[in-house]
Amino acid sequence: MNQLEGAMYYFIKHFPQTLGRTALIKAIYLLDCEWYKSFGKTYTGLRYMRDQNGPFDTSFYEAKDSLIASSLITEEQYYYSAGYGFNFKLSKLIDDNELGLDLLAMSMAEEIVGKLSNKDLKTFLDCAYSTPPMQEVLGEENAKEGLLLGRELDMSRLNKPLKPLFDLDEIKVASRSLDMEDRGSDEDYNKAVIEEMNELSIYKERVEKVWELTGEK
Repeated sequence: MNQLEGAMYYFIKHFPQTLGRTALIKAIYLLDCEWYKSFGKTYTGLRYMRDQNGPFDTSFYEAKDSLIASSLITEEQYYYSAGYGFNFKLSKLIDDNELGLDLLAMSMAEEIVGKLSNKDLKTFLDCAYSTPPMQEVLGEENAKEGLLLGRELDMSRLNKPLKPLFDLDEIKVASRSLDMEDRGSDEDYNKAVIEEMNELSIYKERVEKVWELTGEK
């Protein structure tokens, strides 16, 4: 079971409501967004395109077919007034520890389940459409007055500057005790320090999260 299959199984197992294709891929997308913020890549390896219903990657079909072929899940077709859809159900219960999920990824997935438990499809879509990669595409679509179907989402839009660990006054106090003959102007120096703090803070948060999960420090 690869990372994508493990994440799909986890969500199907833990969401109290039944998930269809659209809701499941949106949950996967939200997990990949959270992972990208920390590691600069998607957890599942998916590359998301602008689909009719938001972020999508056709590798989703291969993963769900693999889970079905392994008799781990089933996919059931249903009909409604506007057409038909598909729902997923577990056909074999597997312990979370056997899914091969990274501990931090499982924690992120758990938070997504907590946020979207018993929510309707519209809420899943709203969460996906509110992410920076989708917001960028939506902005271009509004300007061009048409859907940019097949457009790859720029996941790097998730890497926003973080709040510095120290404010400017604290940095200035510390800087007075340093030899700063060749450091440039106060403005340049402080700007450079803040940028470094921004870059390092996300690693600090990641380590603290791992400590919390493992009980080690």
